[in-house]
Amino acid sequence: MTYSLFNNMLKHDSKLLTGRASFVDDVALPKMLHCVFVRSSYPHAVVHGLRTPENLSEAKIFTWRMLSEIVRPFSLSFPFEGCKRLEVSPLADTKVRYVGEPVAAVLAEDLYTAYDVANSVEVEYEPLPPVSDMFSSGATLYEDWENNTMAKFSRKFGDPLHELERAKVVVEERITTHRVAPAPIETRGVVASYDAGRGFLTVWSPNQNPHMHRTVLSEVLNLPESKIRVIAPNIGGGFGQKGHTYAEDVVVAALSMLTGRPVKWIEERRENLTAAAQSREQVHLIKIGADKNGRIKALVDEAYLDLGAYPLIPHSYLELAHVVIDMLPGPYRIENYAAEVSLVATNKTPSGAYRGFGHPEATFVRERALDILAEEIGLDPVTIRKRNLISSADIPCMAATGMIF
Repeated sequence: MTYSLFNNMLKHDSKLLTGRASFVDDVALPKMLHCVFVRSSYPHAVVHGLRTPENLSEAKIFTWRMLSEIVRPFSLSFPFEGCKRLEVSPLADTKVRYVGEPVAAVLAEDLYTAYDVANSVEVEYEPLPPVSDMFSSGATLYEDWENNTMAKFSRKFGDPLHELERAKVVVEERITTHRVAPAPIETRGVVASYDAGRGFLTVWSPNQNPHMHRTVLSEVLNLPESKIRVIAPNIGGGFGQKGHTYAEDVVVAALSMLTGRPVKWIEERRENLTAAAQSREQVHLIKIGADKNGRIKALVDEAYLDLGAYPLIPHSYLELAHVVIDMLPGPYRIENYAAEVSLVATNKTPSGAYRGFGHPEATFVRERALDILAEEIGLDPVTIRKRNLISSADIPCMAATGMIF
């Protein structure tokens, strides 16, 4: 008798191919209000106030001070030594830190009225010098920080510095990975409906981690998880970008709680490219030492990861940093390895998850370093890899970092 674990797999093909799939923008509820965000046009500025249209009978504008009684700021500190404390409000209050940061939310009976009112809101800014790269010695993003490094940590295995001194060949290189925007076909969106009688919140969200999404909403909205239901409809692409809980998710839910009516927000493409998670901007100062035959003796890396304005949750860029460190040696016999990682805040879109979550960056840096080493020694790039790869006879094999191959 032949048995397959996959005979009863749920298949989504039919409804997707026949146009019967349901996405978040297909959700339509009675008496639903539409939300549009007023966003920062500056990467770094003090917010002195908002000037609103005189006739607001068809819409209402909400700022952080109007939401702060029912919404907590995001707590973005992480429980390891040296990580700075950071709390960020879902709507900017006195300062903006990236282009596209939400400053206010507009609610109206129809989407076009909401857009008209949002476009007529004038925000009074006092521009500040922007921090455009991780090595800038100018302004700091947060007043209680002495610099823009949010966290720094290191790992060490063996005696890499000693082995570098003994190595016959040592190459050093500055290797960078550029910032990318995932840009899924379906942008972000959320529909929230609060039942005041039951104290129950229902959220439709194309989130890749609905259970974690519920947990974060519970913490920020001060509601028990048992009073929140997150429904994830079909998702039109996510790539990691939709694995976070964003400011907009919290604000839309809070607006439903305040008004007692369902609220919908669907992101525009321009918003997605400026306000949704970006990823992969890193700089690695790497040293690799080998003997004359190309066998690696030591690997040392000094890495800088661009957080953007702040880390997103869950699946933070701080978690990604640990993945980069652990994966950098890869499937090679490297017993002497050290890495130091600095996570630096800049006036850019917050960094988050993207496909591979640290693996592609680590792989690119390592393999590029091996190519440079092979060229320095005069070996074929394939040959140097074969001489250092974990052999099939050694599998399963635990690398120095604890990764199992």
